[in-house]
Amino acid sequence: MLSEVLCMTSIEINARIAALEKELAALPTGCLVLKKIKSKEQPYLQWSEAGKTKSRYITVTEREEMMKQLERRTRIQQELKQLKKEAATSVKAAD
Repeated sequence: MLSEVLCMTSIEINARIAALEKELAALPTGCLVLKKIKSKEQPYLQWSEAGKTKSRYITVTEREEMMKQLERRTRIQQELKQLKKEAATSVKAAD
């Protein structure tokens, strides 16, 4: 019975991990950087692609939403890290 509980917990954890990874794929990657252009700091989304650094200007209308998405991405990554640690622990406990 204990192994069923552990298995169920493991299944739930794996389902949550899959859902978070799917949500993570839909969010923008990279980080927000401020570049100084003509004495003004302008926000850019910066990421790596095929070993090269890419950046894209964030317009005034996009800024708030982009910040929310990047914050959400960070929270999801933290939760995924914790869930993967728990999944590994539950597998070891089941053995």
